[in-house]
Amino acid sequence: SLFHIPAFLDFLENDSQHRSECRSLFECVTCTLYRTLQQMRAHPVFQPLGIVNLLRKVSRDNLVLGREEDPHEFLTIIYQTLQAELLMREKHMGNKPDFCTQQTTAVGEIFGGWNLTIGEFRKLCEALHVASV
Repeated sequence: SLFHIPAFLDFLENDSQHRSECRSLFECVTCTLYRTLQQMRAHPVFQPLGIVNLLRKVSRDNLVLGREEDPHEFLTIIYQTLQAELLMREKHMGNKPDFCTQQTTAVGEIFGGWNLTIGEFRKLCEALHVASV
């Protein structure tokens, strides 16, 4: 459902400077989502292995491979990890960034800077008229 949000697509497509400088290509949420978007556009059916591998690293105990999970929990983890990654890029991770600082990232601008919960993601998907499942 993230790939159905025009502002999010613009962010991924226009983040070419980061992709050219990224040193953690296979651990970077932004780069992984961009590669998944490119695969999705090129192949109608594919396995999003980049996202699966990334989730193993970032989800800790929240998601278990091979078990059916709540898609909103997946979106929440992606959202929180991407927000942390973008704040780290801007060197804001030393202290807990305030709400205004969080709004300055692409995630903050697109989603309002809130640390969205699973329920809030459901409401966001409904408001955008996007299927979340």
